Amino acid sequence: MKQRKIYVIIVTYNGMKWIDNCLSSLLNSTEKGIPIIIDNCSIDGTVDYVREHFPEVIIIQNKENVGFGHANNQGIEYAYNNGGTHFFLLNQDAYVYPDTITEMADIQDKYGIALVSPIHLNGKGDVIDQQFFEYSVVSEHNREMVSDFLLDNTKEYYYVGFVNAAAWMMTRNCVEKIGGFDPIFFIYGEDSNYCQRIQYHKERLGVVPKALIRHDREIHGNVKSYNKRAVLSLLLKTYANINEPFIKITKNRIAFHFWMLKNSIVYLCKLKFRDWWYIIAGYGTYISMIPKVIKSRKKNIQVACNYLDLERENING
Repeated sequence: MKQRKIYVIIVTYNGMKWIDNCLSSLLNSTEKGIPIIIDNCSIDGTVDYVREHFPEVIIIQNKENVGFGHANNQGIEYAYNNGGTHFFLLNQDAYVYPDTITEMADIQDKYGIALVSPIHLNGKGDVIDQQFFEYSVVSEHNREMVSDFLLDNTKEYYYVGFVNAAAWMMTRNCVEKIGGFDPIFFIYGEDSNYCQRIQYHKERLGVVPKALIRHDREIHGNVKSYNKRAVLSLLLKTYANINEPFIKITKNRIAFHFWMLKNSIVYLCKLKFRDWWYIIAGYGTYISMIPKVIKSRKKNIQVACNYLDLERENING
C-alpha cells in the first residue's frame, strides 16, 4: 500500500487570533500532516508570526484577497503536484485533536470515501458547533446518527449530504474527479456547491464520529439581516446545482423566491433600506452572472480536475 502523504491546507486572513492554536494542534497530532498556509493579504502580522514561530510551514502569499475557494485551490494544486495523497482543508479558527487526522485518513483508505469531515465542536470543546448541528445533523434528518450516539452504538462513519468546509479531508481521487472549488463563489456557498458536485458524480461524503475538531467561532443566533454576497450565494447554490435542471419550476424554488420577496417587502416597510437593497443587489448581480452559471454547470458535470492546474504526469489514468 502506498504510503500516504497528508497536506493540511489553511487559508488565512487576519488570523492572528487563532493561528497559534491551530498550528500547535497540528504539531501535537499523532500523524503529522504537512501544513500549507495560503494567506489572503493579511494585515495583522499573521504571516510574519508564522514564519517566526512555525518555520516548517509552507507559505503562499497572495497580493490580494482572492477568496476562500480560490485560495484553497492554490493549496490543493501545490499539495497534489508534490505527491499529496490526502488534502485536509482546515479553517484558521479550527483546532484538531491528536487523532483527528489519523481517524479521517483511515476511514478514507478503508472505505474509499471521497470527502470526510470530523465532528465539529465549539471553541471550548464542550458542545457541538451550532451550525454543524443544524446543517449536518438536524437538516439532514440524520436520525440514525443521533440514535446511535444516544444508544452508544456509534458507527465508523455516517453519510451526509452537506458539511461545511471548516475541516474537509479529500482524497486524491476526489480531486481528480471533482476538481477544486468553483470560482463563481467568492465567499459563502462554495462548500455547498462542492457537496452538490460530489452527489452528482456518485461519490460519497461522510462524517467520522471519532474524529473531532474545535471550531472557535461565535454564532449569534438566527441573524436575519442580509448582505449582497449572502443573497447572491443563496441564488448561486440554487441555480448552479447540477443535480437539478437550470430551468425548472419546483416547490422549493418558488418558496425560496416568495421568502425573499416577503423579506424585501418587510424591510422596505420597516425602512430598513440597507437590508432591502442587499436583496435587490444580490438578485441584480445574479442576473448578470447567469451566463457564468450556465458555463459552470456545463463544466461541473464533466469528470475532471476542474479549476485546478495539476501537472498532467501526476494525474491517474
